[in-house]
Amino acid sequence: MTKLAIVRQKYRPDGGAEKIIARSLEGLQHAELDVSVITQAWPKDANSQYHVHQVKKSGLTRTTKAKSFTHNVQQYLATHDFDIVQSHERVPGCHLYRAGDGVHAQWLKIKNRQANTLQKCWQQMDSFHRYILDAERQMFESNELQKVICISEMVRQDIINHFDISEDKLVTIYNGINCEQFTPTWQDDQRQLRQELALPQDKRILIFVGSGFERKGVTEAIQAIAQTNEDTILLVVGKEKKLAKYQKLASELNITERVMFMGVRSDIAKLMAASDLLLHPAHYEPFGNVVLEAMAAGIGVIVSDSVGAKDLVEPTVNGYICETFSANSLANCLTQCETQAQLQQLGHNARHTAEQFTIEKMVTDMTALYSTLMKEKHS
Repeated sequence: MTKLAIVRQKYRPDGGAEKIIARSLEGLQHAELDVSVITQAWPKDANSQYHVHQVKKSGLTRTTKAKSFTHNVQQYLATHDFDIVQSHERVPGCHLYRAGDGVHAQWLKIKNRQANTLQKCWQQMDSFHRYILDAERQMFESNELQKVICISEMVRQDIINHFDISEDKLVTIYNGINCEQFTPTWQDDQRQLRQELALPQDKRILIFVGSGFERKGVTEAIQAIAQTNEDTILLVVGKEKKLAKYQKLASELNITERVMFMGVRSDIAKLMAASDLLLHPAHYEPFGNVVLEAMAAGIGVIVSDSVGAKDLVEPTVNGYICETFSANSLANCLTQCETQAQLQQLGHNARHTAEQFTIEKMVTDMTALYSTLMKEKHS
């Protein structure tokens, strides 16, 4: 039986990476794998069919916390034998890295596009960024790294552009979705669902889902809504420390009544099915599970060209792709899908797309990759 170690620093209930790890572990239960999770924190009610090893948590700043986690993991791995070490963190020395967080160097490059001189200088001096950039380069250019799971073609290209790494090491495996958990509600059923959720029946309802509003493009989403007519409203679902900033922006644009800040919700699937369209104009998103979830829920999507899930989007067929940082580009996309007939067609096509990206396919691709690694190890 293959001994697989999965490295993830901590578990966040609403985190996209955690959802994928959970889906993968569930699907891998029937594979010939002895799975261990190496982490600082994991739910106490986690699946008992795999082992959880908690390493010591130390450090006061995010830099020292990241450094200590890497050090403690490397120490643990040095004294324990695993056939494959799959890391979801930038840990030099792992055999397999899942690039779920994308490329930090690329994110900083994009971020600099909107930064002033002082912000750019501060970014260059920031010890956390310097540490992550160094760890990232060490890991990608390490001889011990055998394969990299790229969760989108965008991430694959970013890795090629920034690092000295053989393209043969890069494997694209898209995230999977449970199409039974996210299901469409067409016409009459949607009206009933809107009534249940106390949402207006006669509006075009757009939905944003995510935490960390700045990077996810909530500013551009609100600005774009201001350019639409009064029949359009936006649901903003997720956690944000600086929520007042975005509430103020909606107020300044005189659209307070058309932007509903809903906080963290447990009924995301229902909210999506009750909506007409997902907005995800992120400044940098390696994939974006929420895009696939929305498609499975039977609604079209609008994503920025810095979202990895744009690979799934066929403009005018199941959604649209707007320019990063551009509220005008997003608003222009919204003008192309205003009628109920257009929205429903986008939704039907989006559902068909989602059905091609099952958890079963993701797990099959993952287990095939593990088999390849084991064959290379014993060859």
